[in-house]
Amino acid sequence: MNELPHRRLASIDTVEAQFSRFYATRLRRVVGARLKACDVLQAYQQTVMQDRRGQSIGYRRLKTLMLSRGHEQFYSNGSFYRDVALFGEDDSQGSCAPPIDFLQSVGTLDLLARLDAIAADLAELRLRIAGSAS
Repeated sequence: MNELPHRRLASIDTVEAQFSRFYATRLRRVVGARLKACDVLQAYQQTVMQDRRGQSIGYRRLKTLMLSRGHEQFYSNGSFYRDVALFGEDDSQGSCAPPIDFLQSVGTLDLLARLDAIAADLAELRLRIAGSAS
């Protein structure tokens, strides 16, 4: 049986625990926000450097950790994660987050109703396209 050595398992658990603490203190789920992967990694590395026992990670491990928390990765002139904002010790919000007044003015139920209407329109359009292709 091919198992990871005990030391390697402990290392994986340590990184997961460190990233969980980082995520809880420096990142917030903000629907509609996007954050550059390099900004997330840089903030994590800075946080880890403050804890001398911390372990650094690379982009692959970051992707795994962010995906496991429900943040989709996408590419648009660089690598980004959806629905996440960076909160620093001295700043209150990351630069890619939508304005708070926008989020408050739209309202969650209104936004969900709009999304449902768009989804219904797209489904109808898809049926029309599929029907005309046959």
